[in-house]
Amino acid sequence: MFIKIILCKLAIRLARLLDRDISGAGRLAETLDGNILKKLRTRVRKDLILVLGTNGKTTTKRLLVEIFRKEGLRAAGNSHSTSEYYGILASMMEKISILRKNKLDYLILEVKDLETLALLAELKPGYIIATNLFREQLVRQSSYEHQLAALSDYLKTIP
Repeated sequence: MFIKIILCKLAIRLARLLDRDISGAGRLAETLDGNILKKLRTRVRKDLILVLGTNGKTTTKRLLVEIFRKEGLRAAGNSHSTSEYYGILASMMEKISILRKNKLDYLILEVKDLETLALLAELKPGYIIATNLFREQLVRQSSYEHQLAALSDYLKTIP
């Protein structure tokens, strides 16, 4: 896993230098290891927190990261532009340490839509924070009923 992390971190660094989206590094990570998401989850010592909703995701995530850091905990979050599946995967690769001993205490991930949430089912977050869910926003992605069914299905997968 060490080499895979280094390769993906290099891909992320290159994307950042070229002012490009880092989601390609997420695709690379999944190509190199189909179980990478589960393995990255083990690098978070305490809990993974997912934040979703129509409004307030970024603010909520930033507040949580800041609160945890002020309490002396190692916390990180993804950027707004990496809130879809491969972007989240790349963001996780970017935030984790290459060395196993330097684990994050908390990883707070902003999730753009409910379909992405379903793809993250294997992460088993400790908390899911839903700021709000407006019909107008959900309809842009797919039908409102489909989005709510996706959320309901996802919630059934976690303890």
